Amino acid sequence: MENEMLIVDLQGPYSALPEEAPNSLLTTPDARQAGLFIWTLEHNRAHRIHFVGTTADSVAKENLSLFSEILLGERTIYD
Repeated sequence: MENEMLIVDLQGPYSALPEEAPNSLLTTPDARQAGLFIWTLEHNRAHRIHFVGTTADSVAKENLSLFSEILLGERTIYD
């Protein structure tokens, strides 16, 4: 089997809400592109991975959709 290398260029971190940090998903042009996104929670001064997702459209748009589904009780992160 042949091995392939994947090069990942991570951007961020970006805040979900504009009030939390100057770099938010809604104000960052990079977030309007397709890509991989990672939700983290800060615990003991380190960020722990909570959720990983991908989108072929827009990272910001996919995150807004996920937030909406979670707030409406239509989706949970953990089953």
